[in-house]
Amino acid sequence: MAPDPLLHRLFRLEKKGSHWGLAGIRALLDGCGRPERAYPALLVGGTNGKGSAAATLERILREAGYRTGLYTSPHLVKFHERIRVNGRAISGPRLRGLLLRFLPLAARRRSTFFECATAMALRHFADCGVEFAVLEVGLGGRLDCTNVVHPEVSVITGISMDHMDVLGDTLPGIAREKAGISRRGRAVITGGRGRARMLVEAACRARGARVVRAQRAAGLVRVSLTPGHMSLREDSGAHYRTALVGDHQVSNLECAVAAARELRGRGFEISEPAIRCGLREVRWPARFEWLARRGVLLDVAHNPEAARCFARTYGATFRRPGVGVVGMLADKDAPGVARQLRACARLWVATAPEAERALSPEGMARALGRAPHVVVPGVARALKRALQERRRGEPVIVIGSLYTVGEAMARLGAHGQSRL
Repeated sequence: MAPDPLLHRLFRLEKKGSHWGLAGIRALLDGCGRPERAYPALLVGGTNGKGSAAATLERILREAGYRTGLYTSPHLVKFHERIRVNGRAISGPRLRGLLLRFLPLAARRRSTFFECATAMALRHFADCGVEFAVLEVGLGGRLDCTNVVHPEVSVITGISMDHMDVLGDTLPGIAREKAGISRRGRAVITGGRGRARMLVEAACRARGARVVRAQRAAGLVRVSLTPGHMSLREDSGAHYRTALVGDHQVSNLECAVAAARELRGRGFEISEPAIRCGLREVRWPARFEWLARRGVLLDVAHNPEAARCFARTYGATFRRPGVGVVGMLADKDAPGVARQLRACARLWVATAPEAERALSPEGMARALGRAPHVVVPGVARALKRALQERRRGEPVIVIGSLYTVGEAMARLGAHGQSRL
């Protein structure tokens, strides 16, 4: 399909980079009636896991009977995925109408891509009459466009060293940026572990926020784990089942449950059955997503911490190495990711997604070092090679940049049906 010319104009705004600060997004929202004031909102930030936590929170709210908006980034296959109402991605005609309205505003105000996309999402939510919006923070927190809302509750899933060129190269500095989504007098739910969590909590308290540690508010323990499902038990004796798999997801789910209970304390009607149903029904693609019919495992681990979590979950769910396809962006720590992933596959196919910032296939191969690998340019060709190379019973792993995994998903088609 030919690219939509209006979407093409929107993506051209990416070349302008980012304007740090909220003046740009406020100017856009001033021009369309300040729609973010029409509904309560939640902000979900962190280095890893924020998308999973946001998706789980949205599903809990929907199970509680609320009409929901969910804004996430980036997308895997289509831009429409970023803006959802009651779980459904924005339609083509609705998106076209927003683009026709906001692109001229963006041109006059020299807005960035993310400013324009965020303003469109907030306007769409108001137009659709949502009763709650869940916003995944794009980058950092304090100066991110999503921070224009006044959240009922904020969530910070955890932090690690990522986007250091923007957020700084120290954990205290990153913690201060992430803590910027907290609000004086309101609760912030903190996930993660160790020193990083302590730094985030200290930064939030300095801003006057009330810190609620997710692990204390909703302590979950993994009971069983398979490639497609995980069972959990809470200290209270409650049991949960979810399709979000891995010990790293336990912390993200704790964040979502703790935030839902905090909202209940603020007067919103969210029952324990709604929380249980939310965890059972939530789906978040390409987060240790097992396409059983094709024998393909998808994951968007693109920093060393996420790769470490993937490797640990892989070791707990699969009995043998597979064949892996990996491609990343040049501004990521590819050697650090590769060190965590090497043992997961007996053969790696190094490739590159179709993105301006992509690390070359040869660069990915160098990052893999001594791990057995071949170089295949193009994700579609790399996926085809991996499917050909795998032996009976071996999974094919597709991992790395969202661009890499998204291209693979587009080739595999819906529900893992191959178009190769």
